[in-house]
Amino acid sequence: MSKNHTKSIALIIGVFTLSLTIGYMVLAWTEPTLAPPDGNVSAPINVGIVGQSKAGGLILNTGGAESGLLVHGISSFDGSVGIGDADPQAKLHIGGTAGTDGIIFPDGTLQTTAASGGGGGWSFISNTGGSFNCYECSASGIVPIPAGTKYIIGDVGGYTSEGGTYSYLVNGSIFIVVGSKNSATFRETFETSGLYRQVTATVNGNNVDLSTNITGVGGSTGYVTYNFYFYQ
Repeated sequence: MSKNHTKSIALIIGVFTLSLTIGYMVLAWTEPTLAPPDGNVSAPINVGIVGQSKAGGLILNTGGAESGLLVHGISSFDGSVGIGDADPQAKLHIGGTAGTDGIIFPDGTLQTTAASGGGGGWSFISNTGGSFNCYECSASGIVPIPAGTKYIIGDVGGYTSEGGTYSYLVNGSIFIVVGSKNSATFRETFETSGLYRQVTATVNGNNVDLSTNITGVGGSTGYVTYNFYFYQ
């Protein structure tokens, strides 16, 4: 055998041996740093029948499916949802401390019960209705607010009359939260000119003031109608 062949064989054996050594060093088994069961990778959420919990947040429907969360009962989609309660007794069961925990609405108000007059529940007090002559003006103290009122829902209208014919220019509803959202406007825009007609209700002490803008449309007289419903 020639010297060149001997050198080639030696080189091949050396490379093979070096490869085995490096492979052993890289792929060598590493002992766990913690004793079982500590250090285990968390199991993924699956379709099994055993209840599961998740320490992190749960984000649904990132792919744009038709439905985000469906709660299935024993035979159909008749399950229940518990918020702060692991054993919901209704379709939606909100747990927590009675009189303290509940639902906070966008206006910042907290409703702690659905019972009338209790901790944020609505209880009807009374309603007041009427009208006054006005084209573009303000009427102060025209609607007294009953004591204890928290919410006011108003149906307002603005119209003109001429020869016994009435033309409504504004007709809609407004919502006021006393102490938080103390003013509300119903507004309608007419034609392509961008002209508008509106009625604004504002809490002023123990009364509701009304201001209007219903001018610019034919008629001999302008009227504003109102009907306010008061709740606590």
